Amino acid sequence: MQHDGARLSKLKEIFKRAVQEIMKEEQAVKSLILSPTFRDSFFSETTMQMSPEDVGKLFQDIKARFTEVFKAKIRQTNLDYKLNNLDKDIKDGRMSYKDIKNGEYIEEILESNIVDKKEELVKFIEKEICECDQGIVKMQNEVAELKANLKLLEYENEECEREYQMLVTEIESIIHD
Repeated sequence: MQHDGARLSKLKEIFKRAVQEIMKEEQAVKSLILSPTFRDSFFSETTMQMSPEDVGKLFQDIKARFTEVFKAKIRQTNLDYKLNNLDKDIKDGRMSYKDIKNGEYIEEILESNIVDKKEELVKFIEKEICECDQGIVKMQNEVAELKANLKLLEYENEECEREYQMLVTEIESIIHD
């Protein structure tokens, strides 16, 4: 018989804790099932005939069934062998590079959902950068146009200022004469 590795031992420990948590509730369920006011369950037909020992047997039966299902699943998936092999490989420092060299595996990774999402994100960012660049060019053109308009307005303002000064000078000369 092979010694259980750390991962299989941990899995069994977790299962035992789960069963213990269920079994902790045995007293609460027993008092509920045997209560004279208990009538709203699928057990209600048989609870009047159950003794506390019968309820205890029911819990032991549930525990045994859980254990059977757990062991069957481990056997069905060959999980004990796989976990123990993994522990042994890790302990021996073995690494497998077969997936890295497998073209189909690499292709699957490249076609995976993560790569697709990253590709979509990159395309979105590139599109946004392009739109921002276009916006910058548009704003630079608008700034250049506004500067040209400002120079034109400054020129017109200087012309108006000169005309105003000439009018003031003429009015002053008329008033002094």
